[in-house]
Amino acid sequence: SSDRLKLLQRRMDQMIPNDHSRVQVIPHHKDFLQTDPSDTAYKSLKGILLDPSCSGSGIFTSPDRSTDGADNADTSRIESLSNFQLVALKHAMSFPQVDRIVYSTCSLHEEENENVVAQAIQAYPDEWELVAPQCLDEWKRRGHVVKGLTKEQAQCLIRADRGDDTNGFFVSCFERKDSTSNNSRTKSSYADLLHVPKGLTLYNGEFSATSTCSGGKSAGSKSKQTPKGTKGGKRANHHDSSSPKKDNPINEKPSVKEGNEKAISKKRAKKLAWKKRQMQQKIERMQKTVATQDTE
Repeated sequence: SSDRLKLLQRRMDQMIPNDHSRVQVIPHHKDFLQTDPSDTAYKSLKGILLDPSCSGSGIFTSPDRSTDGADNADTSRIESLSNFQLVALKHAMSFPQVDRIVYSTCSLHEEENENVVAQAIQAYPDEWELVAPQCLDEWKRRGHVVKGLTKEQAQCLIRADRGDDTNGFFVSCFERKDSTSNNSRTKSSYADLLHVPKGLTLYNGEFSATSTCSGGKSAGSKSKQTPKGTKGGKRANHHDSSSPKKDNPINEKPSVKEGNEKAISKKRAKKLAWKKRQMQQKIERMQKTVATQDTE
């Protein structure tokens, strides 16, 4: 929507320095799947942050967006979203000049996270590989091992759940194998590209633990300095790295039966029903888009 476009523009103006010689973000209101990777407008594009439509099952702070868990999830809806997400990720991988892609969701479902990543890697095994997001190098909770993903690859994936003092989310980072520029940047130089607005507190190693991407490739050279970066802009309470949080074990799958303990009011239930109808219409539109992509 135009409102979300304006919000994105404001956030980019806040977060990105005014030095266009280093980085430039120009928001557009258009269908990503309709963009042409060979368009000269994208000739300088090196990275893509793909945050597609998802179930929102990790948004615990918004009961009308989160689900009660896998047992109550609409299987067909999750499957439709997963199909669309995979098409979008493959499209991102088709940009010849791009050497880095971040794929993220605010979902807890493997179908939208690890399964999408595994299928994308299998589609381009000689071109793309998973790497550990450097700014979250010390984040403890990692991805799940699913069909098509090795344990080492799963360790390069980032997950967050209720025990992490934030909403649930998933992050994966891909690098093009033949890229020669990916390993030249240090941790501190990543932080230099980001302006933190006054009053916004970001993750800065509060969940510090031992090295997490065992056997995986690190996105950049190793450094003792940890940059500030996060998903959602919420900082957790500080915990000593020698005493990691008990509710935050590596690879622990989230509890799917917690649900919402408080009853939803009639007004909220009505709003929820309306949102579900809107989401169903959106899914139908995405299915048409995916069908079109398959026939081309």
